[in-house]
Amino acid sequence: MDRLEGIVTLPQKRKGKSVNQLRRRKKPRRHASERFLIVCEGEKTEPNYFRRLRGFHRLSTMDVSVCGRECQSGPLQVVNYAEYAFNKDRNFDRVYCVFDGDCEPDKYYEALNRLDSMELKRVSDYGKKAGKAYAYAIPSVPCFELWLLLHYECTDSPFGGSCNDVIDRLRNHIPNYRKNDKEIFEKTQPVLDVACQHAQWLHQKHSDPREDDPYTAVHKLIEAVIKQAQ
Repeated sequence: MDRLEGIVTLPQKRKGKSVNQLRRRKKPRRHASERFLIVCEGEKTEPNYFRRLRGFHRLSTMDVSVCGRECQSGPLQVVNYAEYAFNKDRNFDRVYCVFDGDCEPDKYYEALNRLDSMELKRVSDYGKKAGKAYAYAIPSVPCFELWLLLHYECTDSPFGGSCNDVIDRLRNHIPNYRKNDKEIFEKTQPVLDVACQHAQWLHQKHSDPREDDPYTAVHKLIEAVIKQAQ
């Protein structure tokens, strides 16, 4: 398939339930089937986003724990803190590390490699061995704002590692967008299903976080959280 540049239009048909068809539960569930630990590079934007996502689907902090301010900025710092936080509470089933690719390439690659080789061993509430936990990289190239942009555009045009260029494009749709916006989830949620479609399309074309620009895996985490709420 020839490379597409700029904005494209996707077919409207999509099998299965859409994200926006997954309504809030009338009552909070007791506990999800698995426990997630989400560690974010951003101090406010990403943690705020995932906390609001968790709240929208009536998941508890026990079901989905979100960290951001606790770790320093940078992919390696995120991975290091994720391992530290897991070892403090080895009852998580999955650990997700959310970070950007607009940093020094060697540190970005090292973070990806560490997650590929990381071994996390769970223990039960009674301190007994309970099998493996799984660590996942959720990078965005050049930055998390690419995920937000995909709510409105479907693009595979490279940004050359510039997050500012992504933000400029995003402001065509959210004129007052700024980092640390506490309500960014609510502003974008009505078109969350569109973002997941666009991200899946992009992932079919750009599936290598080490080489591709743009790239994001945020939709995989979104879908995992929503599945927890079903």
